[in-house]
This record gives sequence, structure tokens and C-alpha cells, in this order.
Amino acid sequence: MPTVPIDWFWMDDFTVDDTAAQLREQAQNAIRKGGGKPRKTFLQAVYVIRTEKPFAIKYPLRFSPTIYIGEGNLISRLVRHRKWLKKVQEQGHQFQFEVAFCLPRLPGNGVAYRDYEAFLLSQFKKKYGALPLRNKQNESVVYKHQYRHTETVTGPTKGVRYRWAIQPLPANPFRQVFEQTGVKF
Repeated sequence: MPTVPIDWFWMDDFTVDDTAAQLREQAQNAIRKGGGKPRKTFLQAVYVIRTEKPFAIKYPLRFSPTIYIGEGNLISRLVRHRKWLKKVQEQGHQFQFEVAFCLPRLPGNGVAYRDYEAFLLSQFKKKYGALPLRNKQNESVVYKHQYRHTETVTGPTKGVRYRWAIQPLPANPFRQVFEQTGVKF
């Protein structure tokens, strides 16, 4: 069973108003800061969108700042996510968000990034009792791999003090999507 090395990079300056060019520059800066070489594309990325402290999401088993785990073209996907991220901010608080991404590679397997996303979603559901707030479906793993993580990005980071664990109530437009993640109210 091959081991896939996973190196996470953090886009420190992400905002919901960033343009595609700004997102690309942030991703390049994150890779440089992490000791990597700049990339031409970010087509096969896995990424995690999180709330910044002091707010996290209350899941059935514990809280987490993770609101979405995705894969694909990092830049275009983040551009599309801005619309619903702005709606999250319109629900009463100007939440700030963090974005972490990785570029999993495995020789001879062009879909290693999809497998890793499926793995992360599966692990998240086991640990928190539901998928992340905006993930409507769990993906299936095609190949079995082991992953060497360099950092945990789906849970609270050590030393970070979260003061709130929130969840959408019935009047919130995100409640219906949250129910699709497996949350039982």
C-alpha cells in the first residue's frame, strides 16, 4: 500500500473578495513560505475552508472550524465558493476564513487528490459525526492508500482558543445543507 506524502500550505490573507489573480498569488506565496517551488497550476488540489477563531461549528460529536473540504482546481473553486462564503458572513457576523491546501501526488495515479479528499471526508465524519457544514455528499475512495500528514487541518489547531461552537438554526438558509451532512437535530 503506497504512502502519499501530504504537505499543507496556508493562504494567510484569504478574503471572500479576493480576485482569481490575488488567490493565485496567495497560493504561490503559501507554497514559497512552506519551502516549495511555485506552481503553474493548482488543478489537482485538496483544500479545507475553515472559520477563524473564536468561532467553530458544532458537530454532533465535537466542534471543528472546518466548513468545507474540496478538491479540484484550487483557484477556480475558491472563486466559486466566494458567493456562499459571503452568505455565511451575512448571517449576522463577518466571519473570517482560513484556507489550507495540498497537492497530493502518487506516480501512476492521476486521481490521488480525489482519493485524499474522500479519505479526509470519511475521517471527518467518523471524528465529528457528520460531514463539514457545506459538504452535501461523502465521496468514495477508489484506491486504498496511507497518508503521511504533516499537519491536521480539519480540527482545532493546538493552542488556538475557540470561544464559540455554533450551528445553523431552522431560519438559517444553511440549515438544510447542514442536515444533508448527516447532522440529526
